[in-house]
Amino acid sequence: AQESRGLGDVYKRQVSTQSTGAKLSCMSRQIPAHITGTVWKILVKPGDIIETGTVVAILESMKMEMPVEYSEDTPGTVSHVLVSEGNPVVEGQPLFTVNLDQ
Repeated sequence: AQESRGLGDVYKRQVSTQSTGAKLSCMSRQIPAHITGTVWKILVKPGDIIETGTVVAILESMKMEMPVEYSEDTPGTVSHVLVSEGNPVVEGQPLFTVNLDQ
């Protein structure tokens, strides 16, 4: 029996035991969580076209809502949503995969 030491351990175990099905190519990017917290709201779905500054999700941490923005210079299409509302996430954890539009 392993003892969990926090969200980081939970995330590492989830990544090692499940496949997201999202394969990155040179034309794909992942949008990571910029803080440790909980996914409060997901604002995009696969197939949505997003541009720089588009808010894709809202994370909640310490009773504060923090928007997650798409920051690439090139517009993209959301290909995978890697989390669900209510999921705990750690800083740096991938939330979405985006295919860059050309």
